[in-house]
Amino acid sequence: MSKGKQGVPASGVQGAKAENEQPPTYQEAVEGYEEMQIQFSLDDKAVRRIFIRKVYAILMIQLLVTVAIVSLFTFSGPVRFYIQTHPGLYMGSYLTFFATYIALTCCGDLRRQYPMNLVLLCIFVSNTLMCVSTNPHTKIHIMIVIPNNN
Repeated sequence: MSKGKQGVPASGVQGAKAENEQPPTYQEAVEGYEEMQIQFSLDDKAVRRIFIRKVYAILMIQLLVTVAIVSLFTFSGPVRFYIQTHPGLYMGSYLTFFATYIALTCCGDLRRQYPMNLVLLCIFVSNTLMCVSTNPHTKIHIMIVIPNNN
């Protein structure tokens, strides 16, 4: 059996016509679509640079917030005392952390929508920091892990 649809031979007028036709070039395909030409006129390197800048900006903001929150709970005596005497704040931040973790992992639509993904990321990071910073046993665990060279 020759190539073509089942029961229809590839030879004939339509088969010869289809073999001689070439697909349109890119310029022919996008002719009349100015928006498409503008969209694809961006250089791939420029798009990558913009993406990398956004990723590093988000990462830098996360690290700055991390340093600020950890230093507040570590070096401020009254704040540390208040958090350690009110364990409900620790449990509330842990439950909020768990809820945002479930939302980010299970709901693919939430993590792919522009404003919502940044909001959930901020909530997730801040509650992770609150859980780590307000845990009264964090310093003991860190001191156990750090080797003593004496």
